[in-house]
Amino acid sequence: MNTSNNNLEQTRQEVQKFLHDDISVFTVKGKGAVNNAYYVETKSGSTYIVKQEREDKEFQPQNDLLVEANVIQQLSSVGLTLSIPKVSFISEKPKMYGYEYIEGEMLRGTWPSLSEEEKISICTALGEFHAEIGKKCTKEMAESLGITIDLSTGLHPEVSRDYELILQNSQVPDSFKILARRAKEIFDITEHDILFQFLHNDAHHENVLIKNKQISGIIDFGNAEYGEIAKEFSRYIRDFPFHFQYIVSAYEKASGNKLSYTRLVTNSFLSGLIDTVGDYLKGGEGRVNAEKAMARYKKLIDTYTQTQNPKRILIVGDAGRGKSTFAKKLSAKLGIPAYETDDFYWIKKFSVPANKQESIDAIAKVYLEDTWIVEGTTRHLVQGAFEKADVIYSLEFKWIISQYYRLIKRSFGRDHESWRGLWVLLVHVTRKRFKKGYRAELPSIQEMIKPYESKVVHLCSFKEIQSELHKYNL
Repeated sequence: MNTSNNNLEQTRQEVQKFLHDDISVFTVKGKGAVNNAYYVETKSGSTYIVKQEREDKEFQPQNDLLVEANVIQQLSSVGLTLSIPKVSFISEKPKMYGYEYIEGEMLRGTWPSLSEEEKISICTALGEFHAEIGKKCTKEMAESLGITIDLSTGLHPEVSRDYELILQNSQVPDSFKILARRAKEIFDITEHDILFQFLHNDAHHENVLIKNKQISGIIDFGNAEYGEIAKEFSRYIRDFPFHFQYIVSAYEKASGNKLSYTRLVTNSFLSGLIDTVGDYLKGGEGRVNAEKAMARYKKLIDTYTQTQNPKRILIVGDAGRGKSTFAKKLSAKLGIPAYETDDFYWIKKFSVPANKQESIDAIAKVYLEDTWIVEGTTRHLVQGAFEKADVIYSLEFKWIISQYYRLIKRSFGRDHESWRGLWVLLVHVTRKRFKKGYRAELPSIQEMIKPYESKVVHLCSFKEIQSELHKYNL
């Protein structure tokens, strides 16, 4: 029997001392940098997970393994809605604890197979969970447990050190450094948007278990602390860039707290920057993934810095993408009046157009107001908004076949739209997309908004549109 088997058998014997039933199965579940995990079955059918601290651990964890066990016991006593490990025993020597096995697969593996509705449901439950532990677990409780109390307002010291090293590294692209500096500046000026509470502090897709497409348990409280809430959402933003908004929104609704999306996103970006740069420097697929990650973060940072408190909003884009619906929802939530360029273009809708100069003069009066939402794609009516708008939303179809499908589907619900009218519209959008025929010599809306790209938010799918609306809790 080799050393590894000897150690496994020795650990099995130690665990057996704490169980009433004989062990029938004892296997390694996983090996971490600090702890090893074992799966245990007894002859009576009971199942457990045992976490044991490694003697040769690679670094000192934030919480001692016994502190983690005590944290879980305390959380269990406050009656949380979602399941967490139920501690069965704690051993000081050797340092380990066991808890009843929670059935389920890691969210990381199940996520791709979930429907959009199921993903949103899981995100909502996660947001409510973090709100619940924030309400039920006080600072005094955290202090009594001996976990870290971090009331600092800056980046974690290791993150700050990594940030400085990245800026000095000549192998890191300038575009990465520019975005990093920008994120740091934004993070630093959001200090007034800080909220402290009890944190799981290692919430990500490998510590959430899923069974029957629902959360069956939240595990691994080894990094639990009382600290800034931005830390709690850091990995969610990295793991679920198109869905983390549902987690944050559910948290805000359940907790009554309002969070700064710019702080959440810039904290997430800076906290994971060293990993992104590491992937880039590996080259190959790692470099490609790093560049995609940087592009995603740039888009998120652009979105949340440009649209923090918009008062003047322009919505342009492809026919059938949902501009009118988007405008109406924003108007209802923000209390800002919404206008359609069609109302200025037509005297009698779709039959009698207004005088061009009179329509330009009429909508120009709107642009002089302090607040407005204007939706439409008529060039001479929207060009006066480009300079004045706080944010320009461009709602787009990636593929014209998707636009055809949407326009045809929409026509069935419109009494005023004939089959002939639909055909004319389909021909129009085709020519417009490929700049053939009708007014092809004129610049497209996309070309017209290019000089204002710093405040343009491109939304290219229903998922992205819903995610944007969710930012306003819509």
